Amino acid sequence: MDYDFDKEEETCNHNGKESRNEDCTYTSLLKACSHSRNFQRGIEIHAETVRRGLFQRNVFISSSVVNFYAKCSLIAKAREAFSNILVRNVVSWNALIVGYAQQNQGDGALTSFDRMQCEGIIPNSVTFASIIKACGSIGAIHKGQNLHAQVHKDRVLLEDSMVNNSLIDMYAKCGLLTKSHDLLDSLPVQSVVGWTALIAGYAQHGHRQKALDCYVHMRLKGLNPNAVTLLCVLKACGDLCFAHRCQQIHAEILKAGLLEKEIVIGTALVDTYANCGQLKRAEEVFDELPARNVVSWTALIAGYAQQGHDAKAFKCYEQMLLSGLPPNLVTVVCVLKACSNLGMVNKGQEIHDQVRENGLFCKEIVVANAVIEMYAKCNMLQKAQEVLDGLPIRNEVSWNVLMCGYVQHGDDEQAMMCYDRMQKESISPDAITYSCILKACANLKAVDIGCQIHEQIQKDGLLGSNIILANALVDMYAKCGMLTKAQKVHDYLPIRSVVSFNALILGYVQCGLGEKALDCFDKMQSEGHSPDGITITCVLKACGNIGALQKGEEVHAMFAKDRVLEEDIAIANALVDMYVKCGALVKAQEVFDELPVRSVISYTTVIAGYAQHGHCKEALSCFERLEHEDIFPDAFMLACTLKACGYIGAANLGQDIYSRIVKDGLLKEDITVGTALIDFYMKCGLFEKAQIVFDGLQVRNASIWNAMIGGYAQLGKYECVFRLFDEMTKEGEKPDVITFTTLLNICCHKGLVEEGQAYFKLMSREHGIAPMAEHHNCMVDLYCRAGYFDKAVMLINKMPLPTNHVVWHTLLSTCRSWGNIGLARWAFEHAIKLNRHDATAYACMSAIYAEAGMEDSVKEVECLRIQKLTFKHSITEGVHTLLYNTLPCCFSFLFELLFVCTLPLKYLFLLNKKGRCFICRCNFPIVSMLVAFVF
Repeated sequence: MDYDFDKEEETCNHNGKESRNEDCTYTSLLKACSHSRNFQRGIEIHAETVRRGLFQRNVFISSSVVNFYAKCSLIAKAREAFSNILVRNVVSWNALIVGYAQQNQGDGALTSFDRMQCEGIIPNSVTFASIIKACGSIGAIHKGQNLHAQVHKDRVLLEDSMVNNSLIDMYAKCGLLTKSHDLLDSLPVQSVVGWTALIAGYAQHGHRQKALDCYVHMRLKGLNPNAVTLLCVLKACGDLCFAHRCQQIHAEILKAGLLEKEIVIGTALVDTYANCGQLKRAEEVFDELPARNVVSWTALIAGYAQQGHDAKAFKCYEQMLLSGLPPNLVTVVCVLKACSNLGMVNKGQEIHDQVRENGLFCKEIVVANAVIEMYAKCNMLQKAQEVLDGLPIRNEVSWNVLMCGYVQHGDDEQAMMCYDRMQKESISPDAITYSCILKACANLKAVDIGCQIHEQIQKDGLLGSNIILANALVDMYAKCGMLTKAQKVHDYLPIRSVVSFNALILGYVQCGLGEKALDCFDKMQSEGHSPDGITITCVLKACGNIGALQKGEEVHAMFAKDRVLEEDIAIANALVDMYVKCGALVKAQEVFDELPVRSVISYTTVIAGYAQHGHCKEALSCFERLEHEDIFPDAFMLACTLKACGYIGAANLGQDIYSRIVKDGLLKEDITVGTALIDFYMKCGLFEKAQIVFDGLQVRNASIWNAMIGGYAQLGKYECVFRLFDEMTKEGEKPDVITFTTLLNICCHKGLVEEGQAYFKLMSREHGIAPMAEHHNCMVDLYCRAGYFDKAVMLINKMPLPTNHVVWHTLLSTCRSWGNIGLARWAFEHAIKLNRHDATAYACMSAIYAEAGMEDSVKEVECLRIQKLTFKHSITEGVHTLLYNTLPCCFSFLFELLFVCTLPLKYLFLLNKKGRCFICRCNFPIVSMLVAFVF
């Protein structure tokens, strides 16, 4: 609000024309000094008025001095000058109050207003307009409403446009927008100032569309906008990305010729177009500006940086420097961001040195934070830490950018240390801090710390209001395997997003819970969320892991028409992988062939799939095709190809791959390649070459040792296996579960009971490995083969894990060999208790009874099987009739049939139409016919 002394001069008593002329001279000079920011000349004029006695004698001149200092932001000097005025009236008080209001020091204005009233000075319209504006700037709504009540009692004030506009501004700034709008509508005469105050209020409180609507209403009333109005509506257009509305306002500005008069409007246009992504138009406006200052250059630089054109942002910055303009705070922050995104650490260091020299670095924490972020993003984390440690004052942003840098570059432990230091400095973490540190907890599997942070987030009330933070919490629990907790947090979110669902789905997939992942995906769709690329990739992986081919095909159909495979190679690779894992190799090959661009991952997926399903020739054919597409195989692809070579004994191709591995130096870099190479040579029976490769490896882990041990075991060179195991332990390499599985299997097949017992004890006593189900199965098999049934039963009873079907099948098989009917019956009872549909258990028990000549017991077992299975499918006595209507049941029956047909009696038990049990002789032609039908 400009304080018009010419208007208020009429209220003062001046004697004579000479006195009036003298007043106007000094006030005009002081006004000119304030506009030109000529502080020194203004101070000299003040001194001259004091020397000539005018300052004490003439209240109008003294008030002009106060007003000059206030407008020049020298509020302390204004207060000092005001205190030297011996006789103060409403004019002098207004000068001080207006000064406080203009400098947004509302508390000072209110204090002065109270003092003024205590001195018995009656406030006028200028006073009320200024003090009401001050109330709006500090949110003193109750004080403002009291002043509004006083205005209502004075008709002169009530009709004063300046007072009314201040009331509109006060209510708008305090968020009482309806009140502000109603007040404007009630005025008989509305001005651009009142409309601008309302538009600014709507924009300030996030109601940008209403701000634009108000602008339209104002224009319909025939009112022309001023510079402030245009700045407000342009800001609203930029925030809403309304490029079309910006163009309309731009046309109005050109028509009114404001672009040449007001550089701030041109700058606002550049900024608005940039925010709307219209960088070409922003450049055109910038080029047409009659004069450019640092703000207009910064608007264009910020626009480039915001839209990801970092190289253009930096080039623009250099052009600004060449024009002779020094950067301001915002310029430096924007260009440092561009440097960090471009990885231009050298340029970033130059800017760091410049701001340190001109003192901007020490004065402004926002610049220091931008420097830290630049170093952190460029992976110069030690330098970023040094900058932070050297700051006299640090805030949460300083720590956030450093912690995010550590997490981004994989140093999660250092991020946790920063978090601890931040807390020790009593700096309160915000949502970004928590999100960053939760990611570190997820990577470190530090679930205890994550839970503590969860509690703090709930205490701070941030969980319900910040979706990014909620997603980070779900992600942390999911990655730590605490899926129940992750699901609970997710379920309580007031707003769920694709990101939160993705975190949960990914967690289920990583923990091997594919069905849960698919359930979560279905729920996500039912809530109306459209899956993104991450969702589809995770869901396809879940389908592949659990063999859900039909669901995978449904997901494929969802995006088949959208050309997703052409645009997202990650989804394409996931789709190929899903079909491969589900055994649909033909479909996988079709998708692979249709890909417009194939990556090394695409090829690796297909090759690995073919090798895994025994289609090794196709795998090698795919590898040869790779050579014609200029795609260089990585270590994992070569390992998969070597696996295929080993299965079919393709020694020549395997040898060629070995030559490539040596040439590329992969044996030194990747243990997977070394393991695959040893496995290949062992499968081809070339154990000497495998040994050469093994001996030449500089780094050997458990996988490498296991490949050698397993290879010698496959070749029957058991002495070499035991020798290698001894060497492994002597070199300090810890054997794992696979190592002991191989050793125990050898002992089992060779009947080495004592050695097997020794290795079994060695697992837990020496190496801290808890025996798993496969180790217990090996020991049970070892004891049974040697006839130590008591030891086998004792081991089964002491197993810490629940018994599985393998244990009982092993026991039944060996009982048949030894004719141990009593123990077999015990094993059979446990087997069918574990799984009542266990066809192997029924067939094996029937065989044991049959070989013992116990035909009644055979019938009992078969009747029991019928009761347990309760098949509903009718079967005729003809051998040509289908035994079961579904293929899985047919396989089950065939297994039993083939097993039982090895018995001397050749019994086969079937169901007749009435469900009664009968016995028919079975011969091998019937078996052959069934086998031919099934396959």
